[in-house]
Amino acid sequence: MTQAELAEEAGLALETVSRIEQRHAKPTLMTLARLAGALEIQLPALLTAEPEGPAYQAGHRPDTSPEVRRLMDILPRLDRKAVHHLLELARLLEKNPGK
Repeated sequence: MTQAELAEEAGLALETVSRIEQRHAKPTLMTLARLAGALEIQLPALLTAEPEGPAYQAGHRPDTSPEVRRLMDILPRLDRKAVHHLLELARLLEKNPGK
């Protein structure tokens, strides 16, 4: 699949896909979900470091906790507002671990 085809399928600008691929931009969680949908893979598979193998096919890394896998399974079904709230909560928790 070309960048142009991926951008069209995901409903993104070609420049956005290009900048993400070149690591000149950090995609939002919603953008990642759109890319995963366009690639017809689960979001965890898009985020895994392993491009092949059973962990990739299963949509998760073997060292990922069940809680994180569950969260990754839920994310694509959330609307944009819910994803935004979840991301804000994650940022707060990251800044204040254990609180």
